[in-house]
Amino acid sequence: MKTALSLSTPEEWGTAGRLRADFREVRIDLIKDDATALQLLKLCSGADGHVSAAASPVSSSASAPASADPASNAPAYRSVGADFDDTIQNDRIPTIATIRSRKEGGEFDGNIGDWHLAIKPWLNSACDYIDVEEQFSPLADEIHSYGKKIIASVHMNRMPDRDELLEIEKRLRSYGDIVKIVVAPQSMSDAADFVKFTAEAKKPIITSIMGSEFAKVRIALMIAGSALIYCHSGVKASAGQYHIADVQKIIEILKG
Repeated sequence: MKTALSLSTPEEWGTAGRLRADFREVRIDLIKDDATALQLLKLCSGADGHVSAAASPVSSSASAPASADPASNAPAYRSVGADFDDTIQNDRIPTIATIRSRKEGGEFDGNIGDWHLAIKPWLNSACDYIDVEEQFSPLADEIHSYGKKIIASVHMNRMPDRDELLEIEKRLRSYGDIVKIVVAPQSMSDAADFVKFTAEAKKPIITSIMGSEFAKVRIALMIAGSALIYCHSGVKASAGQYHIADVQKIIEILKG
């Protein structure tokens, strides 16, 4: 049971450290301007603020120039299993770079070419994971060539049945290092089915809920084996998120 603090400002980056988040998720689609993007990119690239000369900061609406050599700024490799293992304490906070499309609940409106330009600077940074929606999966091989691990994700405003969930999981595993499936239950019966799916799925896997109506199911999914729960520190990146301090209290209770 690990936490990811969703953020889009340098202040929230620091908060993630103070509140002992297990992961940082930089929501690039929510970054307000290029100056803020540059600050976050420098923070992600380490204490010296080094950013590859060939990379420039971009928000989801901007473009970036050609990249530098793949993996030049990549951190020392850790396996996905090690990152998400509750028995292993991370010596640093891994970073997830996310550009969430409007179709899947975010603010990014562009096509795959626009997404590629927007994510490019983060491939040259020291970020560890790139969240890649299925529609952007043709870029997976290039992302892996930079030494980045992929969270293969899908976010649906409906509740698939078990057979469809298994098919979605199979597709996502075909290009991702870890799978993230987010759905919108229409009833508590749907929610219970999704918790059961999570408990029985190959691990590690990340599962979550769209919207706030069934937000409490996020906690049940964490208990059932979802590897990560996305949180906020004051400003929600998506409806239904819990404050990281509240989630940490729950985790502490559950661990006894």
